[in-house]
Amino acid sequence: MKKYFKLLIACGLLSSLLLSGQVNNASAASPVIDMDHTAIQVLVDARKVKFADAAAYENNGRVMVPFRGIGEALKAKVNYASNRVTFTGSDKSIQLTLGSNTATVDGKVVQMDTAAMAKKGRTYVPLRFISENLGQNVDWDPASRYVWIGSKNVPTPEEAGIKPVSIDAYKNMMGKSLSDVYAGMKQAYVFSEEDLPLQIGNHILYDVWKIKQDNLYGVKVRFSSGGGYPFIYFLTANTANGRFRQDIGGLRTTNVDGSVTSAYRIIDNADEELIKDKNYKSLTLSKIDYIGVGGTSNNTLFLLKNPLK
Repeated sequence: MKKYFKLLIACGLLSSLLLSGQVNNASAASPVIDMDHTAIQVLVDARKVKFADAAAYENNGRVMVPFRGIGEALKAKVNYASNRVTFTGSDKSIQLTLGSNTATVDGKVVQMDTAAMAKKGRTYVPLRFISENLGQNVDWDPASRYVWIGSKNVPTPEEAGIKPVSIDAYKNMMGKSLSDVYAGMKQAYVFSEEDLPLQIGNHILYDVWKIKQDNLYGVKVRFSSGGGYPFIYFLTANTANGRFRQDIGGLRTTNVDGSVTSAYRIIDNADEELIKDKNYKSLTLSKIDYIGVGGTSNNTLFLLKNPLK
């Protein structure tokens, strides 16, 4: 593991810098901007709800969702007739009328602060009101813009139905620079952003999104604080060397739930020394095929298909 620790030390020297990977005056640096991280995701029992024909959105501080999609996710029977939406659970009944701030719950009239409404040919209902009146816990998660409904027990890849594959197809992409990372490993879990969150090793991987500072790009990754800070690496199909990245200490944040959001640069001048890449500045986010998560397991690779191309 000697080479691996040298890799850690070499990249660790850059950990207090920003997205350039160069020595800068951090106090004079431009702000780092989160990009493409405005969509709201709804999770039921820690699994993302895939709405077939529309998406959740925010209206005056309330999350609105397509009525049929959330009803099915909560295993409620749904009916729509004459501008009225009815949800029927195992022991609950809710009736809403489009445009009205009153609803009927188990035969009793109750007030809502947001009415069900039609938008672009779709019918939307207030998520929290429906979920809580069907007996579910609801939590807003500002770090990833998640709405958690029900259980927060995040599954492992195996529990989520993701089957392990041989790592042979990925060894060439990892190359000698990451040979210590995959030494002795035989399997990998390859997953997509839609599969998140996932329990991987000692950590939960919640979310990943793009950041920008001036004309430079990077990646933010949110983990649970399962002890230490996972490193990541970038794999590209046409390059025989993986690119190790340690998080930028100056951009690391701890969220209210104790999870940690870490930032990683795309271009890093350490690549010139570590993998002898004199063209390291040519790397772009669109060229990266997989974002690997390291420091989470001794016997399994975890590879996220790059959703940020």
